[in-house]
Amino acid sequence: MNMSYPNFKKYIESKVSLTKADWEIIQDVAEEQTFDANTMILEAGKVCRYLYYLNNGLLRYFDWIDGEEKTKFFTFPHQLFTSQQSFPNQSPSQENIQTLESSQVLAIPFNQVQLLFEHVKCWSLFIRTVILEVSLDTESLLRASQNQTAEERYKTLLNDSPEYLQRIPLKYLASFLGIAPESLSRIRKKVATESGS
Repeated sequence: MNMSYPNFKKYIESKVSLTKADWEIIQDVAEEQTFDANTMILEAGKVCRYLYYLNNGLLRYFDWIDGEEKTKFFTFPHQLFTSQQSFPNQSPSQENIQTLESSQVLAIPFNQVQLLFEHVKCWSLFIRTVILEVSLDTESLLRASQNQTAEERYKTLLNDSPEYLQRIPLKYLASFLGIAPESLSRIRKKVATESGS
């Protein structure tokens, strides 16, 4: 059974009260899309045309810095995602969004998002709530990168998202932590030994 729409409805309802009429409008403008693993949903220099809900799969955001990929963060299922810089302004993106495995999303085009602001009472509150959560998460990531060691950040990820951590390729996880893959391998072994697993 396809759960994209029921899961998205449940996600919205976890943030705001949603009427049947409001949901019908939202459902009508959200289109299902499926991406294979290692697909670029958005490339730097192109405009992000959609606001997405990730139903299943796994994504990473990354930048090109001095000719090398730098992983910024990952998106796990049951979250909204888009380019925060490109989508609202419909300007060229400075970042890339890539699937790490086969992913199923619901996509709402930019012009339809604007219509939701006009015709769905709860939509503005819903988006404001999500933006606040994203801002807090971004601030937390920045603070961790400045004040914690790679090992401490790895342990936090392991505690918060253990089911996804094992699915992220080593090189991308190492890039996110700002260390070499060999260093991450040592950290993984050390943490596993400490936990007795």
